[in-house]
Amino acid sequence: ETAEAGGLLPLLASALELPLKGAAPPSDQISAYLADREMLLVLDNVEQLLPAGASLLQALLGAAPDLKLLLTSRVALNLRAEHRFPLGGLPSPPETATVAAGDDYSALTLFRQAAQRVDPRFAPSPAGEEAMAAICRLVGGLPLALELSAAWTRVMSCTAILTQIRENVDFLAATFHDLPARHRSLRAVLQQSWALLNPAAQRALARLAIFRDTFTLDAALA
Repeated sequence: ETAEAGGLLPLLASALELPLKGAAPPSDQISAYLADREMLLVLDNVEQLLPAGASLLQALLGAAPDLKLLLTSRVALNLRAEHRFPLGGLPSPPETATVAAGDDYSALTLFRQAAQRVDPRFAPSPAGEEAMAAICRLVGGLPLALELSAAWTRVMSCTAILTQIRENVDFLAATFHDLPARHRSLRAVLQQSWALLNPAAQRALARLAIFRDTFTLDAALA
């Protein structure tokens, strides 16, 4: 039993309100508890438990036929039973969209909600509305980046926020006490994802940074 898998077991037992006792391994106790139950388990940030956690989850699925797992992870589990659903950023208005039409985009809605939490009087000018839409596009609709951006509306206009983000990604940072350290800046999020890559993948990604947008396989090989 590895440290990663061992850390998951007590968390699962606690979520299931299952007291672990006796000499039987915790994994066996949890498997026996789930064996005849129909249940959905939701686990977040599973990449922190890989690769050992994947084997444990696979064992639970084998022991409990009616168990379903809904997982979020930055790294695939690489199990045959896995059905992947890639998640991207929230829909943002394209450059051709007018501000009025862009009101239906989730990225804009989240930005407004986050801005109104720090400034209930938030009401951007028409230029500010355009800047807000540009911010949504610039950060790819990423919810955390939108919230970090919107937090600055209490002291800066949307136009100024857009300028700062373009100049330095480190601008996207906050000091909310209820945010874990890994979510207090966009750089921290990126560094956490970077650390999940092996050295070969890091070198490849660094070389691919020459592309500003999507690219073909032929272009990447060249």
